Amino acid sequence: MTKNAAVYLAGLLLAITPMLTVAASTEIYKWVDANGNIHFGDKPKDPVQGANAKPVELKTSYQPPARTAEEQDALEREQRSIQQKSREYERTQQQKRDAEQAKLRQEKNERCTAYKRDIEKLAGSEFIDGRHHRYYVETEDGKSVSSKRQTEIVAELRAEMVAIGCA
Repeated sequence: MTKNAAVYLAGLLLAITPMLTVAASTEIYKWVDANGNIHFGDKPKDPVQGANAKPVELKTSYQPPARTAEEQDALEREQRSIQQKSREYERTQQQKRDAEQAKLRQEKNERCTAYKRDIEKLAGSEFIDGRHHRYYVETEDGKSVSSKRQTEIVAELRAEMVAIGCA
């Protein structure tokens, strides 16, 4: 806070303090006029009506009862318990999210491995026991897949691998 702001604030408080004191010490009166209307004020406007003006007792706003040290301790324990349960709930939720992410990563890795295996088969050959083996791909009904179609399928699988983020 700047020096000017502090001076202004102090002046404002000094100006308001006497008004608060007067307002707090002023009595409030209630009276009924000739038409039966009820009025409240610090003094009746008409001296004739002032004769039936009665002071009104102002009640302070609700104040909760003071707590004993034992009650305060119990309240603080309850608040700590609620905070602890909240932290545990958040931790559990985070663990669930982490487990779901791990499951998705595992599924992605499995798909990537399957795509790589399929590409390897479609690409044509493999060495097994020191011998070169060529794969011939067939459809479910036993028909042979052309080399051109195998190349197209490999391109589609590689595109899918890029789309899902396979390394």
